[in-house]
Amino acid sequence: MNKPFFNRLLLIGLFAAIIGVLSGCASNVPKPVDLGGNTVNIGYPHKGTGFYIVVENTSNQWTIKKISTSALERTNDSQEILFINGNFDYVSPAFTSSKRQISGYFKCAVFRKNKGYSPCGKTVLVTAKIGRTIASNLFVTVFSFGVGALSPHSEKLVNRNLIAKILKETDLINVAKAFATYRNKLKEHHADVIKTAKWDVKVTDKSGFYTGKIYFPSMIKVSEFSLKQIWGAEYITVNGNSRDFKMVLQSRFKNESLHYKVSLKCPGYIKHKNFNLHFAKCPKFIDASPPRRAVSLGVVIESKEFHNVYPAFSGKDKNISVNFDASISGYLTITNRINKYIKVLSISTYYNNEIETREKRSNDDSLMTIPPQAYEKYTIIRSYATWRSTNSSIGKIANDYE
Repeated sequence: MNKPFFNRLLLIGLFAAIIGVLSGCASNVPKPVDLGGNTVNIGYPHKGTGFYIVVENTSNQWTIKKISTSALERTNDSQEILFINGNFDYVSPAFTSSKRQISGYFKCAVFRKNKGYSPCGKTVLVTAKIGRTIASNLFVTVFSFGVGALSPHSEKLVNRNLIAKILKETDLINVAKAFATYRNKLKEHHADVIKTAKWDVKVTDKSGFYTGKIYFPSMIKVSEFSLKQIWGAEYITVNGNSRDFKMVLQSRFKNESLHYKVSLKCPGYIKHKNFNLHFAKCPKFIDASPPRRAVSLGVVIESKEFHNVYPAFSGKDKNISVNFDASISGYLTITNRINKYIKVLSISTYYNNEIETREKRSNDDSLMTIPPQAYEKYTIIRSYATWRSTNSSIGKIANDYE
């Protein structure tokens, strides 16, 4: 065997052993860390719901800058972003760059420029995995016969010690709990403002059929709870420590609950329970500011549509009277008002733009014969599909009789 090549193989084996010894079992897998009374797991990645907090190192002191339930961005390299889960027992760096983990650590190319908030970029929330990095790069040099054809890289881990230091200095777990309490109280207040709202509804009925049994506020879309609606952003900004932050939250809730508004959005022209209507007046908010006033609405009912029914009708002359009531099985009642027999030869029903006519059969002398001071019931052949009511004439029935 070629001796130089054999030596290289020995070196490769040696460095493989070094890699195994130096790297140990270190990884980003969550591990419990004692914060002095409280224990939290620190690791990577961040997942699930929770809180994103921007912290900044100013004059060797970590302070809180922003907190949110949505992902945040930092504005300079001295800031870091941490994620605390909803149970307040897990903390992770909230890197926005999707850097792939290999065997539980970050593999970072030395000469590659990293975009976004990355564990391979400018951050102090990771620390180099020294043994593995040295061994790997030496392995690259040996394996490439000193040419360095393979790209060198560094391997990094979550810096649990520094993250624990930040959590202690800022009291960040308790800050997240205070923010959660504040947010939940505001969310409950939002629901209470909607539930206790009083409505002053003025209805203009052009159909003639409205009976006052529609709850119009149910048609209005009320906004869901959102911090952005209140603040203009999904986060709260504060410069300082835990005590400063809690004072800000107390002040904010007192002011915001007193002047709270819930956005409203009324529909345009809609159909509801066969009524065609629209909102002529609709405010933009439910305003909880004192003195709290009723929400004033204006509704115009244009018409009502009836499907497969008949309109009511009554009419008479000196000889007969005709009455039709759709509630009585669709019968037309024809009453003879005189002391002579009356023969009905035909009946025509005029309804909107439709006409329906019934005539005597060819072998009959009449459609029906009504004795003096008596009446006969006659069934209308069919109902009409849609009848849109207005205050105009409802309809008429023409009778041909002798």
